[in-house]
Amino acid sequence: MPNRYSCEIDDEILLMWSEQFVLIVLEIAKYKKWPTEKIFLSRKALAGAFLDASKDCDMIQLRRPGETITRAQLAGIITFRLARYAPIAIGKKLNEDQHALNINVYAAIAFACKAVLGIDASYLPPSASSDLVHFLSRRHVNQETLGLVFEMVSHYA
Repeated sequence: MPNRYSCEIDDEILLMWSEQFVLIVLEIAKYKKWPTEKIFLSRKALAGAFLDASKDCDMIQLRRPGETITRAQLAGIITFRLARYAPIAIGKKLNEDQHALNINVYAAIAFACKAVLGIDASYLPPSASSDLVHFLSRRHVNQETLGLVFEMVSHYA
């Protein structure tokens, strides 16, 4: 897997990533023993997150002419956009589960780890994972800071 990425997100990549995201959400639901019929996905929001990630990527490259973006930087951008767009909604039965309420953040992190970095998010230390979920859902964090986090994750994975 190359270490540098282009920001081009064409229809083929969009379809592939969308399918991979759905599989990751289903894996999370299975692991947490959540009923999948209570988990709903907005494909429009998912596509919007990926397309905005592409724009963010382009903006970072404009500030750094001649440099391409690293996989970790792309992972940070995609995680940020997926968490903010929140393409997953949950039904009433899951509304009382704190982890289910953060499903968009869990899915964003797992997707970035698996699809972009090629690592399984379950290998992350639990304390680091819970801190990352907390920062993404309750504190201010940006794409570039997340890129640094994923640089460290990929280094130690």
